[in-house]
Amino acid sequence: YDLLEAHGYEQVPTGSNWSKAESFPETVAYAREHIAQERLAGFLQTVWKPTVMERRHRHYEAIDLIAQARKFIF
Repeated sequence: YDLLEAHGYEQVPTGSNWSKAESFPETVAYAREHIAQERLAGFLQTVWKPTVMERRHRHYEAIDLIAQARKFIF
């Protein structure tokens, strides 16, 4: 993110709960602090887990993580 910011690119930082649940909220917090608001186009949450019943809990977890990250946005 820092290199793109240094070169003036617009960004959509992305986080996932693939290996670390805190990735998305931490990404949002970092981006809000290090990327100028006019170049911060939004955020993207990815799950990278199959959309099958056995992994449904991971998708619900991702939704909860977005709710946690909102405190850094608003």
